[in-house]
Amino acid sequence: NAVNVEGTLNVLLAARDVGVRRVVVSSSTSVYGSSRQLPTSEMTPPDPLSPYGVAKLAAERYCISFSRVYESFESVVLRYFNVFGERQSPSSQYAAVVPLFVTAIAAGLPVQIHGDGEQSRDFTYVGNVVDATILAAEAPEASGEAFNIAAGSPASVNTIADTIASILGEPVAREYLPSRAGDIRDSWADLSKAERILGYHPSIGLEEGLRRTVGFLCGCRGRRGGADQDLAGDRPPQRRRPGASRRLSRRRPRRSRLRGGARRRLARVRGRID
Repeated sequence: NAVNVEGTLNVLLAARDVGVRRVVVSSSTSVYGSSRQLPTSEMTPPDPLSPYGVAKLAAERYCISFSRVYESFESVVLRYFNVFGERQSPSSQYAAVVPLFVTAIAAGLPVQIHGDGEQSRDFTYVGNVVDATILAAEAPEASGEAFNIAAGSPASVNTIADTIASILGEPVAREYLPSRAGDIRDSWADLSKAERILGYHPSIGLEEGLRRTVGFLCGCRGRRGGADQDLAGDRPPQRRRPGASRRLSRRRPRRSRLRGGARRRLARVRGRID
């Protein structure tokens, strides 16, 4: 609550006081709760199940209120659906399912699935989210509105596990656990409003997004369709400031949090698919 509600209010107040024209706020699909309307549109009444969803909804209302009360101030709310991608940590206590599955399957460990695995989510690659956020900063008719940002095509948790295993060329073992209280069964976004007002169209599909994520987390190459393929995708060379290479070389390498046996299995996977 202190971050999602009070933190958002602090940002809005500071932006108003220094004359910022527009603030784009990251919200979440969790504000909808267990909606039975699929795909879910922005017209669906919010009904959050979790305290996190309640806090996100409160932050949304502050944003929309500011855009109505202060004439020269604009705000846009983006409701992200299950974002995944590079630099998403599998070690965080809030780790999402994709990085957890990637590291487990690569290390030969079972993936843990709450429920039967057939619950669906609108998994959205981070590159699509970046595109939508940039569009929201400039779209002339977006102020005071909330938009769904997703891929627009749901996939089950079991499908995610199977796809990651296929990319890595590894089998996947599953450990099914009881469903968690507050988890929704299905999530699928209606993108028509974002398409119409923001001009948003997701350009990177689920499999390609997973391939890039696997490449980043494993730092390896994979086989798909019998041909070697760089899992990290085509990336432009990055410029570094003078002295950056020397500073990087002096840094101590980050230790993996995988246990010794799992770390050795991951190293064998990398060697086998390089």
